Amino acid sequence: GKGILACDESTKTIGKRLEQIGVPNEETYRRQWRELLFRTPNMNEAISSAILYEETLFQNAEDGTPFVDIMKANNVIPGIKVDTGVRATF
Repeated sequence: GKGILACDESTKTIGKRLEQIGVPNEETYRRQWRELLFRTPNMNEAISSAILYEETLFQNAEDGTPFVDIMKANNVIPGIKVDTGVRATF
């Protein structure tokens, strides 16, 4: 079987990860990180789909290609996180 790539981190969460390696939490760097993931050679041999954050859904690679198109061209099904956060149920 293949896995699901969970790249649905919010801007705040991905910012914490970038800060750990000394990279500013700016759209350019978040895009570069995601492009590295989506352009990994043979990614589709291990990944069948990816869960995206809203920002990622509308981002393009440096060459202007939408990330969603890159995934679809590699037979990776893009999906989007639709929750609105944790809420009390009682």
